[in-house]
Amino acid sequence: MLAAVLVASKFVDDKFSTNKYWAKVGGVSLAELNRLELEFLLLVKFNLHTKREDYDHFVEELRERHQHLQTANSVHEPAAVHRPTRVSVC
Repeated sequence: MLAAVLVASKFVDDKFSTNKYWAKVGGVSLAELNRLELEFLLLVKFNLHTKREDYDHFVEELRERHQHLQTANSVHEPAAVHRPTRVSVC
């Protein structure tokens, strides 16, 4: 997850935090984060664009998982609902 957020940050913003910063925030070594970043990019074949239908499907899965967790935790304090941020997709 950390590597995905790091790559997304670099992809959408010309000004982004360094890998050293992200490693500290994520609680991993800089070498480990660099390895994870490269592994993530290789897994997605350096393709950081998303088709609209893939994005919509992913958002729906996240909503269902959130609903499931909210239902499972209904005994406890209700979780805040977080709406996904709109992003530009191809």
